[in-house]
Amino acid sequence: MQDHENVHLVLDEHSGSGFKSKESYYHGFFSASIKLPANYSAGVVTAFYTSNAENYPQNHDELDFEFLGVVPGMPYTMQTNIYGNGSVGTGREERIHLWFDPTADYHKYSVLWNEYHIVFFVDDIPIRQMIYSDDLGGQYPSKPMFLYATIWDGSLWATEGGKYPVEYSKGPFIASFKDFKLHGCELTPSQSSEKCFSRDVLNQLAMLSAHKDLHSQQKDNLKWARSNYMFYSYCDDVRRYPEPLPDCRASRATPKLSGSISRKKRNKLHRQHKEDPARSKKDLDHSSSHVTSVQKEDIGQRAQLLSETNIRRRLVTTFSSKSASNNFKFADLPPSLRIEQRKKK
Repeated sequence: MQDHENVHLVLDEHSGSGFKSKESYYHGFFSASIKLPANYSAGVVTAFYTSNAENYPQNHDELDFEFLGVVPGMPYTMQTNIYGNGSVGTGREERIHLWFDPTADYHKYSVLWNEYHIVFFVDDIPIRQMIYSDDLGGQYPSKPMFLYATIWDGSLWATEGGKYPVEYSKGPFIASFKDFKLHGCELTPSQSSEKCFSRDVLNQLAMLSAHKDLHSQQKDNLKWARSNYMFYSYCDDVRRYPEPLPDCRASRATPKLSGSISRKKRNKLHRQHKEDPARSKKDLDHSSSHVTSVQKEDIGQRAQLLSETNIRRRLVTTFSSKSASNNFKFADLPPSLRIEQRKKK
């Protein structure tokens, strides 16, 4: 936009759009304030993510925020995901309903990635944490990544498993971005990661909040967000992963109260667990499997789609500054970003 501070991404019947950081980063903190498409936005996917699929097409890493469009009256769904070393067949999707209207104003979405953990934040509230362990091996993202944002047509799966596709007559669909932050170690694939473990770089990264672990208030906030608003986690999906993934073994071993269950039901299960742990575990498993059956089928379908092709990467192509619109030049962007646009299919 003309103020040099905001970027609007547009999806219409001709094209989606996106932008990408100029540099790739090995570890860091990446953040933007985003306002999502309002009114009818079913089938529309707005994504804010890191990836290195361009440099590592066979074994890429990825950290995703994906916002799934809605029919008016439905709560917006935010999906997060983590891929390590090309593990697209092992999706680690989690979904929450946001506790505010993300179309009414800008809200801050951030991800912290380092050798200790990966943390997703919404308005500085942690909503997801993956702690590094040797058991994860190559499934923990370990190669430099670019930062991206895109808006695209996810009619096949995004809203109620594809029940509501994009209706372009209700477009164009606009996602707005501002307040970009990219704090990390700039690193190209040809450079050694040792550069990012120098004292100066480590001191800079150590200044970031939650560098090694969440503090007590952040842990309480994480628990609050997940217990009240999360309605799907790959760790709880026993149909998809009968044998729990390494990062799920601890959580699978204990009863978990899903945000999908009503508050009244959760309170009842809490009381039952104190009186009869075995019975409450059985009731909880039954409730969770019933409530999330649609989401599980939806998530499984998406994982299959992504294993066949990387949709975003197939559709996004770079265009030169000469072909850019007069109203949106490279010079208008923050210096750490460049603009990309999708071709017509």
